[in-house]
Amino acid sequence: MKLLGTGLVAAFLAFSSHVGEFTSWSLAMSAAVNFVACWHYYRIWDVRNQVYLGQKYAHWTAKVGRAPAEDTALLAAEKEHDGRVVYIQETIVDGLRHSDWLCTLVLMTLDLGHLRTYLHYVTSGAIPDMKISKEWVASLQAIMIGFASIWRFYTNEARSVLRPDGKHQSPSVATMVLGWGSLAVSCALFIVIVWGLVDGLPDTSSAFPSHVNADIVCLRLLVWVWILYPVVAITPRLAQWNTPGSEYSATWSIVKDIAFASLDITSKGGLALWLILKTGWLSGDAEDALVATGKGALGVST
Repeated sequence: MKLLGTGLVAAFLAFSSHVGEFTSWSLAMSAAVNFVACWHYYRIWDVRNQVYLGQKYAHWTAKVGRAPAEDTALLAAEKEHDGRVVYIQETIVDGLRHSDWLCTLVLMTLDLGHLRTYLHYVTSGAIPDMKISKEWVASLQAIMIGFASIWRFYTNEARSVLRPDGKHQSPSVATMVLGWGSLAVSCALFIVIVWGLVDGLPDTSSAFPSHVNADIVCLRLLVWVWILYPVVAITPRLAQWNTPGSEYSATWSIVKDIAFASLDITSKGGLALWLILKTGWLSGDAEDALVATGKGALGVST
């Protein structure tokens, strides 16, 4: 609801004649980010509520914990079934998360890169533009999610494999190399993305107007928040190192839900909220004038 609320306000302000051209574009992009995230959270809510996808998938959406305590055999069968249900549901939720990131991270990168360009113009070049274009950095986000998906889904986080006889065995060397190698590539791309967005971004300074200093702080904060996403994604894998590959801890599932939701509210909702507040301390006419002046000083055609 927080993402939906901030997204609606951002979308409304994006069409306001009192908002500057650069901020209007950023508001529209931020609204798109929040709306995409809301749709994915709606689907995740269905999965967690175990009512998704209709009767065809009822076996995987059945409520857990229904066997009578005195029926030992039924309890054992139910425990096995519940383990499969939790594992399948966690895989579906992570699939929705990766789908969300594939869209929202690309849009957020374009939005934050757009801000770097804005800061470059309003400070007449005192704040350098990105060394790698925002379009290329946004493309790296999509590639990064692709490699992370190989690790998470194709190799099942390089976890143990369930054999036909019901026992687990260690994954093959090829699976280990592909899984952890894909994760390593994904993390390397993430470092390049963060570097591309914040490299050359100065600290706040009395030489800059207060609204420029606010943009610097918010840009750096929103980018650094991203570092916690891979931490949250990898920690459950390490914590369940000896857990069979066909099972998933319900406790770690809850931890991931809370952690990722908090990060999304901070990054996606925070971006929208910051842009909304920005419209209150910098008028559209003033922003457009500053950008035009900066472009003139830099010799950039308007």
